[in-house]
Amino acid sequence: MAAVLVASFGAFLALTDKTVVNVAFPNLEAAFPHATVGDLSWILNSYSIAFAGMLVVGGRFADLVSRRRIFKTGLVLFTVASGLCAAANSVEILIAFRALQGAGAAMLAGDAWTTTPNEAASISAATDPEGDRTRRPR
Repeated sequence: MAAVLVASFGAFLALTDKTVVNVAFPNLEAAFPHATVGDLSWILNSYSIAFAGMLVVGGRFADLVSRRRIFKTGLVLFTVASGLCAAANSVEILIAFRALQGAGAAMLAGDAWTTTPNEAASISAATDPEGDRTRRPR
């Protein structure tokens, strides 16, 4: 059950960050008064493009290496990129850091979205200290 909760938290974190910048768009316009709306839209788009592009790649790396290792790498990359976004002093730098953040989010959330109900039941049964570890999910 703990593994499912952690994977769900990763997906929640990635999706929340995707949508929260939409709410902050007026503040971005105020922080970067010389930037056009088209320039500022790339702050949103760079995250989405990197996220979509890395989602499959991150999932494949998780299959080859380790889901836990890719999840942790994605979490570190996402966290560091978030700090760098906060410190960005130009639109171009912010766009680059948002793309890095999107790549980290894809590594973080990819495993959560590829977990099927049978895998979730297997994870739950394997982590249940009271449960029978030999039973098969239905």
